Amino acid sequence: MIIIQGITVDDFFNRLERTIKAVLDEQQIKEVPKQAKLLTRKELSELLRVSLPTLHIWTKLGLVQSYKIGNRVYYKSTEIDEALSERKYRRN
Repeated sequence: MIIIQGITVDDFFNRLERTIKAVLDEQQIKEVPKQAKLLTRKELSELLRVSLPTLHIWTKLGLVQSYKIGNRVYYKSTEIDEALSERKYRRN
């Protein structure tokens, strides 16, 4: 049995509702946004059905953004999706 003194039932439920909303809002803020999957040169060339030299040229021209981690080159999947969408939009 729970005994609450000094507040009405409606006031109790209002406070409870505000507390729950605050906790939920805080949880949403703490959620980490999805990280872009990193694609290797080979994975991206297979995905786009182009050769590695073509991918290298596209990178040099700035059509796709690459990232070096150590001695390896990677591409962010989200940026590739954006670049493809942008190119498709320009063609139409």
